[in-house]
Amino acid sequence: MNSRKLRVFRIRQFFPVWFSFLFAISSTILILLLLDKKFSINSDSEFWKLEKNISILNYAEHNDQDQVQDSCNLHIDWHETELETRINTKDRDNNDWTFTRKVTCPKLPLINISVPRKKITLNCKRGRPFIGISETIQPDDIFQISHDDPCLTNFITNCCSDGKPVPNIVHFIWFMYKEFNFFHYLSFMSAVRFVRPFLILLHGNYIPYGRYWRRFTLSFPYVILVQRSATVNIFGNKLMFLEHISDVMRIEILKDYGGIYLDYDEVVLRPLEPLRVYDYVQGLEFPSQLGSQLIMARKNATFLQLWYESYKYYSEDPLYNAQEVPATLAKKHPELIHIEGIALKFRLIRILNPFYMGLLLLCIVSSTVFIIHLTGSEIDVNTGSGLWKIGRKTITLEHTKSIGRDTSQDQCGNKINWKKMTVIPVTNKTITYENDWTFTRTVKCQELPGLYIRIPRKKVSLNCKTEIPLFEISETIQPDDIFEIAHDDPCLTKFIESCCNDGKPVPYVVHFIWFMYREFNFFHFLSFMSAVRFVRPCLILIHGNYVPYGSYWQRFTLTFPYVILVRRSPKLYIFGKRIEFVEHISDIMRIEILKDYGGIYLDYDEVVLRSLEPLRVYNYVQGYELPDQLGSQLIMAKRNATFLQLWYDSYKNYSQEWLYNALEVPALLANQHPELIHIDGYNFTRPSWQNMTWIFNRNYNWSTNYAMHSYARMFVKEYPNRKVDLISIRYLNTTIGSISRHVIYGSKELCYNETKSN
Repeated sequence: MNSRKLRVFRIRQFFPVWFSFLFAISSTILILLLLDKKFSINSDSEFWKLEKNISILNYAEHNDQDQVQDSCNLHIDWHETELETRINTKDRDNNDWTFTRKVTCPKLPLINISVPRKKITLNCKRGRPFIGISETIQPDDIFQISHDDPCLTNFITNCCSDGKPVPNIVHFIWFMYKEFNFFHYLSFMSAVRFVRPFLILLHGNYIPYGRYWRRFTLSFPYVILVQRSATVNIFGNKLMFLEHISDVMRIEILKDYGGIYLDYDEVVLRPLEPLRVYDYVQGLEFPSQLGSQLIMARKNATFLQLWYESYKYYSEDPLYNAQEVPATLAKKHPELIHIEGIALKFRLIRILNPFYMGLLLLCIVSSTVFIIHLTGSEIDVNTGSGLWKIGRKTITLEHTKSIGRDTSQDQCGNKINWKKMTVIPVTNKTITYENDWTFTRTVKCQELPGLYIRIPRKKVSLNCKTEIPLFEISETIQPDDIFEIAHDDPCLTKFIESCCNDGKPVPYVVHFIWFMYREFNFFHFLSFMSAVRFVRPCLILIHGNYVPYGSYWQRFTLTFPYVILVRRSPKLYIFGKRIEFVEHISDIMRIEILKDYGGIYLDYDEVVLRSLEPLRVYNYVQGYELPDQLGSQLIMAKRNATFLQLWYDSYKNYSQEWLYNALEVPALLANQHPELIHIDGYNFTRPSWQNMTWIFNRNYNWSTNYAMHSYARMFVKEYPNRKVDLISIRYLNTTIGSISRHVIYGSKELCYNETKSN
């Protein structure tokens, strides 16, 4: 049974479509009756209070954990609030379920990317474990620990137990590089509000990302990533479905630590404290099945061991081991389990598949599929890869018309074999019609391999402890795991001088500025990949405080591992004057970067279209934007080039006029000092912003261009419903389509489908 059939089977198994609506009506009535008797919200549950733009949650008063403080240095003051959004208790009526009343809901504060938050670390070096507290502004900066590190078990045993069988910790499984969406946020926040855990443990190899993740980590800092690989074999049996992998892992997690396991779309609706007195708790899914969306257990609970051993008789049946076996065990050993029955099911309402959410009116039917959507025949779950091993072809990246280095190699330990760059495919005999700009021909474009979350990739680090700096190569599976270095660390300057120079004035290193926590989109990917294909850099340096995220970032780091984050803060003042616009901050930073290191600066929507090698012989290179303006989307410079210093000094007369210092001043300096600059016409910028429609609505002959500015931000505003991605570019008969194919596939020509003839 394939995964698609499995999902349909598990959702619809007991509820045929023709019966679903009747069931929804009757179940709605039943829920209202039960909730009227059983469900209440504490009127003292504060949510957020605003102070210093830092959010620490205050939660409903549902047990005696008003303040936890012990020798472990674990301090959670549940009365401390710094972001309050509270509904007036006079407006509440917990016995009214007609939903005809309205109340005033305070607005949630905006998330500021520079707001610091708390970060916790575990320390077991002093005999008794304790928590260390520090500050960070990075949403993905959370403490990580191996699942078999005894420090974690020691900490939970000594610091997260209050005498009750079930430790007050919450577990989630997160084996995905995916955005943390609203439903995830709702589930995690419900755990914080109504469980008040000492810790939330994420089990997997990835940290969530996105604005909801940032909001959550600002609210609750007691989060740890427990690094572990997925269990894909049990008692010699290969687990056939991802859902089964998750089923087994939740048992193993609770055996190892105890606590409360939640699916990441399970929403807690009131305190679970009364249930922590039992050794083991589950709820009924159906009369003959126990649900595993929420499990509460003592460490090494006997019921868990019996359930785990049942996998000696593993069945590929979707529900047998996961739901039917625990129900059978509960009948045989009722003394080992507390079944909360229908009450538990209605305390925790599952988030529905969107189709059923509309059909069934309320959250009645539970979509129990573990939400990792993998399709295609290339997936092969295999122990050799941890979670799964990809049966994929390694596709070579050839650099068309790039002059010079086929292999970069020197004493620095830096060896880049440009014929073994994977992921972006180009055929060895790519057909391109260089002089034909009619775009009436089509060529075969190879299919891009799929992206899977467990593909290992290379990671580079710098080592300056030796006389000659070295690259150190390691492996990682984390897209955001790249080497970081401070901008004023002499190691970086030393490395570039020693290892990224080949005698020409301009080092073959590429610089981008990235002062955002934002997704790496197609246009960014296109720009970075064009630099890789046509510059063949020794390094790509990202200057800022954030690592990009998203599927395109994962694809890029799989392709080109020689990427370093250069930590630096944005410059807000220059020569005593405040810089008024974000764009001006970027203008100044690119000058400073090239003064410090030299190299090639690119805007992250500038696309290189042919080798820049002929231009590296000059000390300084720019191109015209307009007749009286030089564009700064692409700048090439020797370190400390004289022109850069003159341009930088011009900011002593900083003007708030939008284009003056950035575009007009360098044009004036070029007229005054033509010997200091090589101007390569309009070959970096055409078409200009005045003719942006030439890029997105027609075809432009860019054969003389070294590069082109894609004006991605303007495109998104002008054409919000138009899609440009790795699929659409194959058939886009426009300039953006042709330059994208040129960079990605090695040919500007339109692609044809495999089933079509040329």
